[in-house]
Amino acid sequence: MAHAHPGLDFSFMTYERQLIESHAWLALCFISLVLVMAGLELLSMRDGLAEFLFDATLIGGAAMFGWFAWRRYARIMVVAEFIGDQAYCPACTHYGFRCDGAQHASAPLSARCPKCGHRWQVEQPPGM
Repeated sequence: MAHAHPGLDFSFMTYERQLIESHAWLALCFISLVLVMAGLELLSMRDGLAEFLFDATLIGGAAMFGWFAWRRYARIMVVAEFIGDQAYCPACTHYGFRCDGAQHASAPLSARCPKCGHRWQVEQPPGM
C-alpha cells in the first residue's frame, strides 16, 4: 500500500489520522456551540409552551453533543501527547518510530527506530 506521504511509516500515518479525527471533533464542538447560542437567541414563550419545550430540548441536545465532542477531542489529544512524548529514540534521539508487527491493544507498543534500529517500549496512557 502506498502512503500519501512517501518516507513516512504506518505509525506516523496512524498518529496523523488521530490528530485529524481530534480536530474534526473540535470543529463539531464549535458547531454545537453556535447551535446552542442560536437556539438561546430564538428561545421564547411567544409561540407557546410546546414550541418552547421543543426548542429547549434541541438546545440541551446540542449542548450535550458539544460536551461529548469536547471530551473526545481532549482525550485524543492527551493520548497523542502521551505517545508523542515517547517517540524519541533513547539511543540516538531521532523523533519517530516504526511499529514491530501486530500487537494487542492493551500491551505496550514495541517500537523500533528507523534511523539506528534501537528497540524500546512505548507505554499506553494511564487508564486506557
